[in-house]
Amino acid sequence: MRLRLLVLQLLLTALLSGQNLIPNPSFEEYIKLPEKTYNGVGCLKYWRPHNGNCDYYHQQARWWTGTPRNIFGRQKPHSGNAYAGICVRTNFKEYLEVKLTAPLVQGQTYLIELYVSEAERFTGHVEAVGIYFKENSCWSNDNSALTETPAHIFQLHRSDRPRKNWVHLITEYTAEGNEKTVLIGYYQDPSSPPHKGYSHLYIDDVSITTLHQLGIKPEAPEELEWARMANFYQIKKHFLPFVFS
Repeated sequence: MRLRLLVLQLLLTALLSGQNLIPNPSFEEYIKLPEKTYNGVGCLKYWRPHNGNCDYYHQQARWWTGTPRNIFGRQKPHSGNAYAGICVRTNFKEYLEVKLTAPLVQGQTYLIELYVSEAERFTGHVEAVGIYFKENSCWSNDNSALTETPAHIFQLHRSDRPRKNWVHLITEYTAEGNEKTVLIGYYQDPSSPPHKGYSHLYIDDVSITTLHQLGIKPEAPEELEWARMANFYQIKKHFLPFVFS
């Protein structure tokens, strides 16, 4: 019995880890620590700005670029010691960009997750966050909002302003195929007024994991909270008869 339980534990650990297609998902791996003279995501491994600069904060950095305290506010990392940030102004929108560890496969379903928190030292509000996929990575000198339709739009309602606390954004996405790069940033609804004011959005713990093997179809947003654990049901289906027989 002990051997079978050990086998189950190892299988569960293997299935619930190592599947994230986002490298450096919690921004812990850096080339150098951010500092006042430069705190762009160029300090990070794998991540880059699609445009603008984007920002990087780390617990070991000085207060200007540190955590929990930095120039834009006060927020502990959702996990680890670091997080990234993007600025959103009337005529200036920043987007984080990272190349996936493997291209998405056509027809397969993926779970997209990230945590966001608005810096409290600004009066502006980020109305929506878009997840954009591209086949290739490319830097842009255009600081306006992206015009293409995102793969998914997360609405951030003013009544639920994600300040002080981290807000968990989660959705599923069926791949068109060969998506290699993901962008995260502001989405401007064409039917809504342009963004006004100055906002800064902290971002942490980004993940894209496969759901195609799980055999589940979440029917409500709250059910997606359980999707990461759905591998357990796959194990239960195939291995628990062996463990407890």
